[in-house]
Amino acid sequence: MYTRFADLQLPSGETAEIGLIRCPDPGDPMHVRELLAHKGGDWNWHIDRALAEELDGLETRYYVAVIDGQAVSNVMLCESAGVGILGHVFTRPEHRRKHLCQSIFDHLMPEFRARGGLRLALGTGYDSHPFWIYHRNGFRAVMPNSGMMTYEAVDGWAEQWYAPGPATVEPYDWKHWGPLCQLTVDNFGEGLQSLSLGGFGRASFEGSGISVVKAAQEGKLHARVLVRPTGAAMGLALLTPDRRWPGKWLLDLIAHPNYHDRLAELVAALPVPGGKTLAAVPTIAAARRAALEANGFEQEGTLRAQLPDGGDVALYGRV
Repeated sequence: MYTRFADLQLPSGETAEIGLIRCPDPGDPMHVRELLAHKGGDWNWHIDRALAEELDGLETRYYVAVIDGQAVSNVMLCESAGVGILGHVFTRPEHRRKHLCQSIFDHLMPEFRARGGLRLALGTGYDSHPFWIYHRNGFRAVMPNSGMMTYEAVDGWAEQWYAPGPATVEPYDWKHWGPLCQLTVDNFGEGLQSLSLGGFGRASFEGSGISVVKAAQEGKLHARVLVRPTGAAMGLALLTPDRRWPGKWLLDLIAHPNYHDRLAELVAALPVPGGKTLAAVPTIAAARRAALEANGFEQEGTLRAQLPDGGDVALYGRV
């Protein structure tokens, strides 16, 4: 479905139309797929799926500048429960320096707030040209010298988002992508969030989230999410084949501190594969260690000064 926001007169004499494509949009009449074909891999898989069909509660929006009926500039939002990921910011080279990207942001940001949006996350190169575009539109780096950025539309949103309360364990799917990105960006992993995804310290689930949902749908891994009735994701347990050791599995788990008492339940919701499963957690992560032990894991060793901050890692195994 397409919504037109405004017309923009360009110095070249052309007229660009600023609008919003809310997926699904079968047939792709404005050629979004062609505009973003350079993304490649699982990104293109998501683009194709989002244009073709509803994706389990995930709202995919393409904010576009259109010239002669074809999208020539784009900013994507992928949202669930009022939070999401901003990405695929791209303008065709022949249409750059026409202020198309900023014109899109001029409509995107107030539209996101008007819909009751809470927070957006993105990743870019620190101090790059795109970094300062995002900064100009209200995004801020989550730590010094980082291109991981967030925009908070509502002050104090996190207090309600992470508040203690009821939560259920669900199989990971599209609707959990944006909410889990907030959890990983906020960094409740005590130095190591996910060994299988390379999540050390603050980490983004932006790219990983697509790969995980695709692999889960193909039966190549297993993932469970702890979810509040609001749609906020409070924890993740991820079981993946360990590429280093044939026939072995790797278990990762994280949760917000308000939900540490649900970690054992989150692990128990995963299937128990044949063979051996390994897990690596910071030695200071007492709640995660207890959850592993409650599910039959035994500590097999300790890696000293293994984390970037110098922290130790406890190694667990279950046969």
